[in-house]
Parts: sequence; C-alpha cells; structure tokens
Amino acid sequence: MKDKMKDKIVTIMAKCVELTEAGKGHFFCRYSGHVNWIEVDAYPVGFDYQDGNHDDRIIAETVWIDNEDGQEKLDELIKMLEGFE
Repeated sequence: MKDKMKDKIVTIMAKCVELTEAGKGHFFCRYSGHVNWIEVDAYPVGFDYQDGNHDDRIIAETVWIDNEDGQEKLDELIKMLEGFE
C-alpha cells in the first residue's frame, strides 16, 4: 500500500475519533488488512442500539482500497466526514 493511501486511512480513523469526541455522533471505523478495505458507520447521538434497526445510520460506507477507484473513494469518505465537523 502506498504511503498516500496509508495517510488517508489514518485521517479517516482520526476524524471518526474526533467527531465522536465532539459529540457529532457515534462514528465507527474498521480497517481490514487481509482484504484491504476500510468501513465507516456512524449513528446519531442518542441512537437506540437495542431496537436492532440500523436504518438510521448517518454513514454506512465501505471502501475497497485496491479497487481502481479506491483512492477516489477514500477522498470522498474524508469529505463526507469533514461535512460533520
């Protein structure tokens, strides 16, 4: 993986932490190295996790980094997260 993509992955993870700490929602980020994808889910503050309905997610994105459009999709995800700042 190129350093530029690594930097983008770290940026996405940091934004998820920052947004959650700022009370903008509950942001979850997972990176799976064996398949080289990153997944971000986010739920609004006060989300009821007990009801099992996840239709209220404010983000549900998976980026397959090795795909031809992987870098573009990482940029789109970063911009999406910046929209919550």
